[in-house]
Amino acid sequence: MFYCFLITRYIIFTVDIMINWFAVSHTFIGLTVISWGGNIGDVLNSVGAAKKKETEILTSSIIGSQIFNLQICLGAPWLITNMIYGDIIL
Repeated sequence: MFYCFLITRYIIFTVDIMINWFAVSHTFIGLTVISWGGNIGDVLNSVGAAKKKETEILTSSIIGSQIFNLQICLGAPWLITNMIYGDIIL
């Protein structure tokens, strides 16, 4: 778990340098690069399972994390929008 912390701190440090170097807005960085930090745990879990040759855990980790990400990233904004503005026809 400590490695996850170190990798995340490294990403944040690197992103801070990118913001200053390329003059990119914080919003753009927040929506793209920083979101990678949320998947570091999944990546480390998948790498660990692959090294141990545990294919069931590896497959469920890869598929399950992506399904969860899709449900939260697509479902939550849709739900909040419907709660604020009422029914929206897609």
